[in-house]
Amino acid sequence: MPPEGVTLEIAETATLKSKLIIAGQGHVITIGAGSRVRGSIRLKGRNHHITIGQDVDLNDHIDVRGRDNRITIGDKVALGGRLVITGNGQSIDIGNGTVARDTYVLCHEEQYVRIGRGCLFSRNVEIRTTDAHALICRETGERLNRAQPIEIGDHVWMGVGVLVSKGAKIAEDNVVGAKSFVAKPFLESGTVIAGVPAKVVKRGVTWQRDTREKYDPDELDGWRALAIPLSLYLSSGLLPFIV
Repeated sequence: MPPEGVTLEIAETATLKSKLIIAGQGHVITIGAGSRVRGSIRLKGRNHHITIGQDVDLNDHIDVRGRDNRITIGDKVALGGRLVITGNGQSIDIGNGTVARDTYVLCHEEQYVRIGRGCLFSRNVEIRTTDAHALICRETGERLNRAQPIEIGDHVWMGVGVLVSKGAKIAEDNVVGAKSFVAKPFLESGTVIAGVPAKVVKRGVTWQRDTREKYDPDELDGWRALAIPLSLYLSSGLLPFIV
């Protein structure tokens, strides 16, 4: 029997081995066929929805507090680390085929995080919509470091130790170098972004998950079969905050 306050919708071929820590009412956890879910899921408040797609390998610690928050994980995702939402009406979305086995995501202050399809994140990647504390101008009393949403496009490869901060937007088909700090929009595709703070250091590139000496040109865009180009998102109006 599930704990009081949560509805579990689990496909017959899915397995749920997560520790469930539930407080409040109206929570829904949905797990698709063939998925393995481990780690822990902590829900506190009201009406949180956790939706996990098909053939997902999830070994993650999920912690959601507040009201009406949502986490959506697509099909064929391999995910480990920690997903944290605190507040109300917020969301974390992770697209099909993304692999992120040691990633910390913090969604806070009424923001959202969207991660595209076919992404690959190395160890110790951190993504956060907020600094969690206020930086204040002494002259005006204004807060200087307001929270902002984060958008990561399809087919983005992040090296070890990348920090993606509030307001970052990374277009499709990009590489982010190890230990980089990304805190602004990068809307150009086919680049290497690196440094502290990050900047474009190379253009005219793409990437593959395997390692060979040479690739045929018709191989280089195979990832698009699982990924929607950023230009289509823009034309559809799904990402109104990108300009």
